[in-house]
Amino acid sequence: MGYERNRFRSVGPGAHILGTVVEYDASRRRNESGGWRLAVYAIVLVAVLVSFISARGCFGRKPSGKIKVIKSETPSRLKTVPLNLSVSQSATNVPSASPVVKAEPSKAAKQASSWAANASGRSQRERTLLLRLADAESLGRLAIAVDTIMQLRAIPSMADIDDKLARRLGDLNIRRLFSGEPVPWVSTTTVRRGQSVHRIAREHGTTVAAIRQLNNLSAAEEPKVGRQLRVLQFHRAAFVVHKQTRHADLMLNGKLFKRYYVSVRKDAKTGAFPITSNANEGPRSRFSSLGIRVAPADMKELDMFLAPGSSLTISEM
Repeated sequence: MGYERNRFRSVGPGAHILGTVVEYDASRRRNESGGWRLAVYAIVLVAVLVSFISARGCFGRKPSGKIKVIKSETPSRLKTVPLNLSVSQSATNVPSASPVVKAEPSKAAKQASSWAANASGRSQRERTLLLRLADAESLGRLAIAVDTIMQLRAIPSMADIDDKLARRLGDLNIRRLFSGEPVPWVSTTTVRRGQSVHRIAREHGTTVAAIRQLNNLSAAEEPKVGRQLRVLQFHRAAFVVHKQTRHADLMLNGKLFKRYYVSVRKDAKTGAFPITSNANEGPRSRFSSLGIRVAPADMKELDMFLAPGSSLTISEM
């Protein structure tokens, strides 16, 4: 370390007082000023690095909690990856986007929406009834839906959707019939000793098929004595076939129960044809001889409803 001799009126850092002579440590002064410079350079360098890294996105903002959905399309050249791929396969062949499958609305929801759409542009009463029907359909209130349809069909201005109402009425009536809830066409009877399904059907003016279906009896099963059976109670069942419109209405106790699609031969005779217990006058025999054709599932239903004593009418319109 070297010293420079000089005289100073004031004593500052780095100076040593030796008697009346002040010795100044020049190298120490230089070292201290050099350290400050290095510190300033380091701070500047750190600031530059932080600015550079922030510009590259390394220090992003905190997520706001909202997820931004970015739509993407899967290129057509990508192949669909099977669902049963192994881990190694799926890691290398994952498609860039998965198709979104929309849930199909239920049948009841579709039907309710259809009735609500038909309410547009109608009178206040018609709109009220159609919206009531839509609510009943969506909630599964069968009795309310049936009653509302009958009120709508009684309004002349609803003729434009009368066929739609009639067909829906039939679907709802069939559902009510087998729902177990009280309906106007079904009563209960207690099986007595010596009663068979055929005897019960004859006594109540119904069919064997109806008793078996309403009570879940197999083809050869006979109910036990004391059992409660549900039986159809209508003595004025009528099946009216319309040749031109190609539909037929099943009437129970004078009211429409269900509407069916039918096919009628052009030369089919018009008039009334009773349904009896004779082999050639039962429902199937009558339909075949008169040139009336219905779907197999519909014929199975009609075997249940058209008991002996029912009437079959063919109308020209």
